[in-house]
Amino acid sequence: MADSTHALDQHALLFQPYRLAGQTLKNRLAALPLFTGYAYTDGHVSPLLLEHYWRLAGSGAGLVVVGNVAVAPDGVTAPNNLRLDKDEFVPGLARLARVLRDAGAVSCAQLNHAGRFARTEAPLMPAPMDATHLAFDMTSLKAFMESFPLEERFGLTWMVMRKAASWQAGMSREQRQDVIRAFAQAAARAVAAGFDMVELHGATGYLLTQFLSAYTNRPATGGSLPLAKRAAFPLDVFRAVRSAVPPGYPVGFRLLVREWTPDGVDLPEALEFAALLEQEGAAYVSASAGTYNSIFNPAIRRLTARPGYLRQECAALKARVGLPVVTAGKILTPPLAERILQAGEADLIGLGRPLLADPDWLRKAQTGAKVNACIDCYACLRRIVRDQGLNCVRRPPKEQKRVDLEYALQGRQTYKTLIVLASAGDAGRLRELWSGRVPARVHDAATVLFLHPEGGDVALAQARDDLRRWCQEQWRGHGLEPERLRFEDRTLRGAADDLVLREAEAGNFGVVLLCRQEGEAWRERVLLRRDRITGLLGENPGQGRVLVPFDFSPASLLVLRYVSRAWPGDLTFLHVLENGPREAEKQWREAKELTGLDEDTPLAVVARRRGPAQDLLDEVVRGGFDAVVMGRRGQGGLRRLLLGSVSAAVLRGLTKQTLILVA
Repeated sequence: MADSTHALDQHALLFQPYRLAGQTLKNRLAALPLFTGYAYTDGHVSPLLLEHYWRLAGSGAGLVVVGNVAVAPDGVTAPNNLRLDKDEFVPGLARLARVLRDAGAVSCAQLNHAGRFARTEAPLMPAPMDATHLAFDMTSLKAFMESFPLEERFGLTWMVMRKAASWQAGMSREQRQDVIRAFAQAAARAVAAGFDMVELHGATGYLLTQFLSAYTNRPATGGSLPLAKRAAFPLDVFRAVRSAVPPGYPVGFRLLVREWTPDGVDLPEALEFAALLEQEGAAYVSASAGTYNSIFNPAIRRLTARPGYLRQECAALKARVGLPVVTAGKILTPPLAERILQAGEADLIGLGRPLLADPDWLRKAQTGAKVNACIDCYACLRRIVRDQGLNCVRRPPKEQKRVDLEYALQGRQTYKTLIVLASAGDAGRLRELWSGRVPARVHDAATVLFLHPEGGDVALAQARDDLRRWCQEQWRGHGLEPERLRFEDRTLRGAADDLVLREAEAGNFGVVLLCRQEGEAWRERVLLRRDRITGLLGENPGQGRVLVPFDFSPASLLVLRYVSRAWPGDLTFLHVLENGPREAEKQWREAKELTGLDEDTPLAVVARRRGPAQDLLDEVVRGGFDAVVMGRRGQGGLRRLLLGSVSAAVLRGLTKQTLILVA
């Protein structure tokens, strides 16, 4: 207890500036790279990702490493992996680097290729998997599965076995050269984005580790390869990156010091490899231990539960090389961090999950307040495996809910819109919409899809050309990237709603907008058949009053967050009363806090009279609303079968208003 509440002296090494490869860190705390899953599904920086690193830099860490930036599309670890394989990703990463710099942190981009753990049908790896360590692999798989609830194990087992079945071929010479080139080009883009340094991800069992480890890099003829041959590829990558960045630009390495697998990387080989990195001009080494093949093993879990479990390994690194060493390994308290620095066992203290559990860790080191310590529950890692985004059970419950809500909205990809136009009148409706507002976030993308009938439509064709020029002017006038506005043409054969739904699925659009057109029921069918966010634009789509029904459900919280970001203007929030006004006021305060609405945003309350759908329709007429934005709401069981969904009833009851459904 005393260790966790003892305030460090103001002259403690932890608080002292440190010179790292030409960069001055304001202290010796490094925020280690954790995979967040917060990027957009196309690899771009999202608002949630920016906020995460803004908070991380706000912790006061002198160095912040942005984790797991993929250097190639076939190197991503998850659908929401940050990428840097094209120039189009540079502006978003530049905003992220600026956020870190403005907070006073030195910024570092960690470059990675996931190798055999990548989300691709044909993963890259140094050698195919064989049966040499089959017993260990099965034991590891069993330990991995037992860390998840029973009901999830079948699906995860199928996913892992499917992945393992794809580990059938080693990389060709051409593929190795492609990956080396991808690392180098990504490093050059990181420089262009304004990052102060880059780090190569040589840990966790990803591609660079797979080459270095005799567990995964074995000759087809049997036996084992000497370290010099296994180290050749990661060293080639390092040299290529060094050549691609300006002279003196820092390139660090995340180094696996203990793999804890048969024939895997152990400390003696890690020390030899660190010496090779020093000869190549590495700026620092950042210690890591364990891979996906070992970290769930009960014996390894017991070992890594010890605070400071990598102290000896980092001390050995310090003794072997002259490089700065970033230590890690469950450094839960500031006094432990200071003891490591005072003993000369490391130069920088790296915090990953401990800083996630308590962003005030450094400030508490100065005041002696008790740190909200990581409890090593692995809930954060299990979320990443499930593609649920990073979160921590040690965060305040409201903060956990807010992050989950933001992640859920991000999964709807509200930044990517498909607008479907099937007549000259539809084209005029889009002008009305964008005359009032266009997407205003830099990363927004839109595709305007023109549906032409067989035989053509002269009026639509003429409107198309004029509208295209007008939309491009509007887009540029708002400072948006021109290449993120596209125009497509399709000839309508078969059911129009089927075609639109196929286009929406193929393009992975988060928002689909159509126009109301009397007598064309296919437009309404799209609205009722599609999940995510779908809308029918009414007679006054660009301006006017917007009604947002709210019932305190998770779906309606999502609606609140959506409109707070995407629908500026005259919004009225309405609750059809069921549990009394006092309870509604309490829940509304909590909802505003979670969704980011202003504290003084009012909630209109009406008594339930004729059922949820009809009560909403009555309010639309009474209030003269031009649009309704609501969650897809339904009835349960037999009631749904007899009465239909609330959303469908509202759709049928509206005649000229815009309706947006969020699912």
